[in-house]
Amino acid sequence: MRRRITALAAVAAALLLAACSASPHPSPGPTVTVTRTAPGPTVTRTRTRVVYRVRHHKAHPAPAPAASPAAPAVALGCKVLQVGGGGEEFSVTTNGGTYSGTVSVSFYGPAGSGQVFPGTSVQGATVGGSWQPVPADDIGASAEPIGCIASAG
Repeated sequence: MRRRITALAAVAAALLLAACSASPHPSPGPTVTVTRTAPGPTVTRTRTRVVYRVRHHKAHPAPAPAASPAAPAVALGCKVLQVGGGGEEFSVTTNGGTYSGTVSVSFYGPAGSGQVFPGTSVQGATVGGSWQPVPADDIGASAEPIGCIASAG
């Protein structure tokens, strides 16, 4: 009877050991098997102890923030002015300083009107601006732009 219990304990220990080693996860560390015999009836007990090792890695330095695009040195503004005789003029200005590049100008009508006006471009802008006539293509019998937007470009 003792041999039968010992044999069953050995089979159970072998199955447990096989199940642990067949795990899809990598082995966490060495496995220690301790076998000891207790006084009295011969019974073999097996204990398995798993030791986990913690590895500390050096922290990686944080990546440098991405450089933001450079803001233009001057901000551009645009105004539309109605002049006598049904004509209109526009002026492109800066908030300070002089802009010497090409300025794209787009015109717009009243909100919700659905009016579309072709854009134009001018060379440079200053603080005081200079008044120029709105292109004839932008002025119709009943459709006239009420404002404009200037952008570098």
